[in-house]
Amino acid sequence: MPISIGRRTLRRHSPAPVHLVPEVRRPAHRIGVVVPYDMALDHELERWTPPQAALYTTRTAYEPLAVTMEMVQAVSEPAMIEEASRSLCTVEPEVTVYGCTSGSFCRGLASERPLARAVAEGSGAPALTTSGAILSALDALAAHRVVLVTPYTADITAAFSHFLGEGGIDVVATARMDLQERIFDTGSRALLELILANDRPEAQAVVVSCTNLPTYDLIPYVERIIGKPVVSANQATMWRALQEVGLGLATEAPQRLAQVRAHVADRTVQRPAAAAGPEIPPTVGADTSTAA
Repeated sequence: MPISIGRRTLRRHSPAPVHLVPEVRRPAHRIGVVVPYDMALDHELERWTPPQAALYTTRTAYEPLAVTMEMVQAVSEPAMIEEASRSLCTVEPEVTVYGCTSGSFCRGLASERPLARAVAEGSGAPALTTSGAILSALDALAAHRVVLVTPYTADITAAFSHFLGEGGIDVVATARMDLQERIFDTGSRALLELILANDRPEAQAVVVSCTNLPTYDLIPYVERIIGKPVVSANQATMWRALQEVGLGLATEAPQRLAQVRAHVADRTVQRPAAAAGPEIPPTVGADTSTAA
């Protein structure tokens, strides 16, 4: 029906149909991540995360220290890690990781599980550490002799070699960069050259330490050259966390670790006291890889 307003006549039109967008829901799986204050590669963790999962990250308190043994011990105090983990309770993660290699190996294997347990108590979810995830990955790959490549100084590198030895891994050679700052700025070419120059025929895998070393794009390339698995800190962390929620690594190119699953007997994951009881082993049987 026309409507007259002064000298103008308006015609009433039927309202245009409204198309509602699908309701936005939280991702199917939620993974909590506790990292040191100097972590700069959150985006690399996300590249390994399939769309069914989301990462919720928190950081430890800032410490103006170079990357020394003093620093890695400072960022891995169990009480501080538990407090940082507590900030993740609101998002109710299914699993929480302490994403720091040196911080989880610096006090030896006997201290790694209590550290994971502190994360579990803080977040209220099953928890694991990067160093524990690396041991789990090497076990799944049946790789018991490795070359260790790190960006660290000699004492921190030696501590990781000792940690791996405690976990039943024979470190046949080590290579290090002696960096004390801005590890995240390390270029792929420098890391590639270090790996290739120090690989050994007797090694069954290469372990690349530090969650601040970018390795997502490098791993498939190096594996094709040396013909053996490369296990990096960020890769192993996401692999083990995703295993816990029934998912696999999202990869754009084949990676050896994406093709295996954690063993049923793996005890990398620690559970909060409230969830005490028989451990539920990770799902096995179906291929969980999300590789393109």
